[in-house]
Amino acid sequence: MGEIRQKLTNAAQLTIASCLGRHGDAVAELPAALQALDMRTCGFKLVLIINGVPKQYLPDLSNALAKEMRPLVKTLGFDPLSVSVINDIKARDIGLIV
Repeated sequence: MGEIRQKLTNAAQLTIASCLGRHGDAVAELPAALQALDMRTCGFKLVLIINGVPKQYLPDLSNALAKEMRPLVKTLGFDPLSVSVINDIKARDIGLIV
């Protein structure tokens, strides 16, 4: 779980730094909608997608990841419910993957 926490933390920090124009050329890699995002008013959702995991395991996995991510969530002022784990089926249903 520590490796997952580190990767999600790095992704969140890199995204925020890029949107704020503080990460060199990374801002050019962002889609236009993300470049225009008002970081002061937007919400964040950290989602881990696990391919093939049965639906019944998702609540326990989400709880474990939320506990692991709590320091980052508190530091950045994210909503306590901003961390979740979903499977590939749910990710397709909500349009995160094709």
